[in-house]
Amino acid sequence: MLRRLEPIGALVDHEIDLSRAEINQMVSRLFMSSIYGGSMQATFPPIGKEKLRKHGMNDFMYHHLKYHPFAPQNPGRCGLWFSTEDEKPETWAGLKRVFTRDREVSMWQYMGQYDVQRAASLTLEEWLDHKPAVSVLCTLRDFEFDFYCPR
Repeated sequence: MLRRLEPIGALVDHEIDLSRAEINQMVSRLFMSSIYGGSMQATFPPIGKEKLRKHGMNDFMYHHLKYHPFAPQNPGRCGLWFSTEDEKPETWAGLKRVFTRDREVSMWQYMGQYDVQRAASLTLEEWLDHKPAVSVLCTLRDFEFDFYCPR
């Protein structure tokens, strides 16, 4: 699946000039919601006016690896994201502050700022290569295919 990123050179990891302790820092959604605002469940939580005035950030994107197994799992790596056709591009396109949830622990790691762009729909072969759990989740709605890369 990730080979789709080869034509744009997106399989190259971006260097992160931070200590391992800073890179591996994880936070809860409760922390993010209380400090920055927004829902604790939404992929793109809308930020309230008061919090937005305070910090000026309204570009958060959260991915749970259970539902988005191709999301970045290390800061500086590209990822893939499946979205529904009814999600408007103005909601998800462009630069986003991407967080990925740990598989085992309900904690989120900041991956970096990513440029989210639409890609071609999955081929039948790519769809059939999916893990059954992902395919079942995706068939619940009409999914589009998007990718994102660190900036």
